[in-house]
Amino acid sequence: MPIRGYTLMNISESVMEIMIDTRREYNLLSKEELVAMYNEGEQNGFQGTHMKVVYFVALHLAFMDAFNSSPFKVTEIYIGFTGPIVGNEKGTWDFVQVDHYVSYSREVHHFICLLYTDGIDLSKSHIFF
Repeated sequence: MPIRGYTLMNISESVMEIMIDTRREYNLLSKEELVAMYNEGEQNGFQGTHMKVVYFVALHLAFMDAFNSSPFKVTEIYIGFTGPIVGNEKGTWDFVQVDHYVSYSREVHHFICLLYTDGIDLSKSHIFF
């Protein structure tokens, strides 16, 4: 299963400049191209270098510019994929229902149930959903 989220910290000024320049380049793309880029990244997950994540942050910002919304889950230091998307006739995007997310959720639910039955206190764990 590809990595679906990444914590991004300590961004240097030069990396911020790259992010801003990349956002400008992405803003020249069509909405269809933005959707395709997101889906390719969502399928592969966060792989490779720290800089690849910077490009996904720029893609998130380009989504905000083009659609006024983004399929990425973003906090101050976290970015994550939330599932595949498709463009729609309204000129925005929608999430696509995919079976592997449902089965993954069931696997996680089963894992949590096993932890509870083994007497593990999840309230003190570092598992976040």
